[in-house]
Amino acid sequence: MADETPTPPSKAWLLWLPLIGLLLLAFAAAYMAVDPAPPERLRMATGSPEGAYHRFGQRYRDALLERGVTLELVPTGGSAENLELLDKGAVDLAFVQGGVSTKQEHMRLRSLGSVYREPLWVFTRGLGAADLRGLGGKRIAVGSPRSGTRAVALRLLKECGVADAPTTLVEVGGAEATAALRKGELDALFLSGSPEIPQVAELLADPDVALLGFRRAAAFTRHHRYLSRVVLPEGVVDLAKNLPRRDTPLVASAATIVTTEDLHPSSGDLLLQACQDIHGLGGPLEDPGEFPSPLYVDYPLTPSAKRFHTNGMPLLYRALPFWVASVVARFWVMLLPLVTLLLPLSRVVPLAYAWAQNSKILKLYEQLHAIEREAGELSAEGLEERLEAVRTRARGTHLPNSYRDRLHAFWIHLAATEERLSGRIAPETASQSAAASGEES
Repeated sequence: MADETPTPPSKAWLLWLPLIGLLLLAFAAAYMAVDPAPPERLRMATGSPEGAYHRFGQRYRDALLERGVTLELVPTGGSAENLELLDKGAVDLAFVQGGVSTKQEHMRLRSLGSVYREPLWVFTRGLGAADLRGLGGKRIAVGSPRSGTRAVALRLLKECGVADAPTTLVEVGGAEATAALRKGELDALFLSGSPEIPQVAELLADPDVALLGFRRAAAFTRHHRYLSRVVLPEGVVDLAKNLPRRDTPLVASAATIVTTEDLHPSSGDLLLQACQDIHGLGGPLEDPGEFPSPLYVDYPLTPSAKRFHTNGMPLLYRALPFWVASVVARFWVMLLPLVTLLLPLSRVVPLAYAWAQNSKILKLYEQLHAIEREAGELSAEGLEERLEAVRTRARGTHLPNSYRDRLHAFWIHLAATEERLSGRIAPETASQSAAASGEES
């Protein structure tokens, strides 16, 4: 048959050009909204080199290094200085003792959560005091000038009426305050930190030093929501020496990890993963799985922290290396506009494609019907010339294999029309062929 001309490559792919253009525009718009890559280096303010913050900071440094991120530790005088460094943008994150400040004082700061309990230790020498009210008129070390211990100690002493007495408040802490108390140069000192810090075991073992119990701990926790009541179990610090020698009620704030609103989301996920690895097993005063926690924080949680404390670590970071997961997480947002476009276009494009193929056949039928209408006005040569033009166009019409049966049907209709116009078939048969031709069209 005349339609056996070799089929050239189809140009149906041209129909996809508008779709490709829309997808590229959506991709470009989404790319503008994607966060930059997470930094490879972070700075963390800790505390004094001999303190718990710095020791935990070293564990964070090792954990992040395994995931390809360098964590630089910045020793400081304590929580108050850490907050100053965060406000200045000098560090990316810091350990901060709960209760040192409020979100109204530092509006840009955000929290990843609390990570462990920090009891407020009050050690006395030769006083026999039953609670904080017995410290009036004494020499008391309240912690270094820029520490969180000082901020909490001064607040509690004032509330208990001690600050109104002729009390000597000495702004020293850590090893210096411990040595001064044991020499008799101080009557009492305040410490904050994990039971694992060396000064705690040292002072508990000294027979001349007593640990002050907070028998009104419940009252303190009602006044200050950042505090919780804990009981230091007998022997928990040193089983061999049985330190402490009895169960002792204490109040504890929480060590929190504070950052700024500028922290990269992927860095937040990485740090929370390290939090879980380091603190998730619990400690002397924490049950397994209790920390990290969204409780006992002074600042709003970051979006990463909210998601983590509600749903756990994202699957991407559990299944993939950090850098791979961060790339997937960043570019995931780019898939949303693409999917939004593809869903409606997946229905429109097939319809448009079918219309484009059918229109080729319809145009042939339109040309053939025009010949039928005008046949009575044409000479034999003119009629043949018009029919040959239809044949030529039909030969040049190329369709995919799934539509070639319609082109084949047209050739049959064309042959039937030629026979009718030449008078070789009856008018009734010609009418049926024309009706069939119309239905096919």
